[in-house]
Amino acid sequence: MLFGKEALKEMESYGGGSKIPVGIHSKITVSSVEVGVDFIDFNYLDESSNRVNNKRVWFPKLDTIKPKVDKTTGLPAETLAEAFERISKNRFNHIIKHMKIFLPVEVIDAFNPPDVPTAAMRAAAMFTPAVLGAKKVNLKVIVDPKSGYTTFGNFTDYIEEYVEGQAPTLEFSKEERKNIAEKDNPVMTTNDSVVTDTNKLY
Repeated sequence: MLFGKEALKEMESYGGGSKIPVGIHSKITVSSVEVGVDFIDFNYLDESSNRVNNKRVWFPKLDTIKPKVDKTTGLPAETLAEAFERISKNRFNHIIKHMKIFLPVEVIDAFNPPDVPTAAMRAAAMFTPAVLGAKKVNLKVIVDPKSGYTTFGNFTDYIEEYVEGQAPTLEFSKEERKNIAEKDNPVMTTNDSVVTDTNKLY
């Protein structure tokens, strides 16, 4: 018997479909930046294979935030306000990382929005087709250990500016490599290297 759900999961996880697969990829286009009701999407296109992927950055909401808990005492290690500020800074950093690649530093220095949703709307307006078309990026695509789908990290170490003639400096963490190996990624080899085009697993 054939199972469509499993087939789709495998395709989207490891690049058998239209998603940019697990790996480190170079010369990727940021095709667009879109703002939704509670998120901002950074959309990526690998023009060599016509595959796509996207990083969705959710806006922080007080009713969904859980403060950190002290592992020793089991008590909250921060207040709800502190947790909200921490998560807001994390989401803001994803926006700033993309701005750093495409926009002058003077723009970032003067970029002081009151909150993440406002930051997203203001930044998206600056990411015009002309701005996004001026540069390429390198991407690190990882696997979600729970769903098995491709994803990007919670921090900003999944993207950098592409420089002609230079290899990507992005690297997988030990935990990311472990998750990839456990999902039986078909492009993994015994020495954890990828040798397909510009896709690399370090």
